[in-house]
Amino acid sequence: MKSWGYHLRIDAAGLNPEKIRSKVYCENFLTELCAHIKMTPFGAPIVVNFGEDPKVSGFTLIQLIQESNIAAHLVEQNNTGYFRQLNNYPFSLKKVWVYAVATENEIKPCGFNK
Repeated sequence: MKSWGYHLRIDAAGLNPEKIRSKVYCENFLTELCAHIKMTPFGAPIVVNFGEDPKVSGFTLIQLIQESNIAAHLVEQNNTGYFRQLNNYPFSLKKVWVYAVATENEIKPCGFNK
């Protein structure tokens, strides 16, 4: 059976507390990531801060792209994040990885699954 899509998941720890609490930073991260990896955004990024339980509350980020979607959830209590990209055709895992873990973004991966 042929697979339909390609999936990248990054579990991250040690995120910058100021950045993961900034809606503007989260929106810019998605917009700039799309440009960096040459994906086509479909509409504006969706960035919502919610959660009644402090163990999981924080921003959820979603960017619809012509190729599928990019999503993340950032947990404020322990400065962690969970990032996922799904595409319907092959994409450069290295480009996404390099952008997401670049010093300026301060994402420190603790897991990588493809």
